[in-house]
Amino acid sequence: LVGLNPLTGPNDERFGPRFPALTGMYDADLRQLAHRCGHDLGLEDCLHEGIYFHTAGPVYETPATSRILLHLGCDAIGMSTTQETIVARHLNMTIFAISMITDTENLDKKSELILTHAEVLNVANQRAPVLARLLEKMVTCL
Repeated sequence: LVGLNPLTGPNDERFGPRFPALTGMYDADLRQLAHRCGHDLGLEDCLHEGIYFHTAGPVYETPATSRILLHLGCDAIGMSTTQETIVARHLNMTIFAISMITDTENLDKKSELILTHAEVLNVANQRAPVLARLLEKMVTCL
């Protein structure tokens, strides 16, 4: 839906097929491992699986955009991850992705808040140690 695809242009079959299937991209074993490790660390309330919608930034979505995407079934909206996973799938790599949600303000219809990049970075910096603990635990369990 974004209209940007990292596979646009000539395809080199050595790297993957012209039209890779994107269904089931994320490795089920690694997803289960993340949940097990999250449980061990007491992070069950922080870990959720869902549908991630990629936007073409570099802009933050409006409250109206957020609401319509949530209405369509999206659980999270962001400007990263998707392009990289498309390339990884094209290369037939095992894929695991995790996103840190740093902004939920635009979900409120009445919100007058104007989100700044500094606020997003502040939330990311606050949550980074928790994400680091989870990833460290996952690596030790591999």
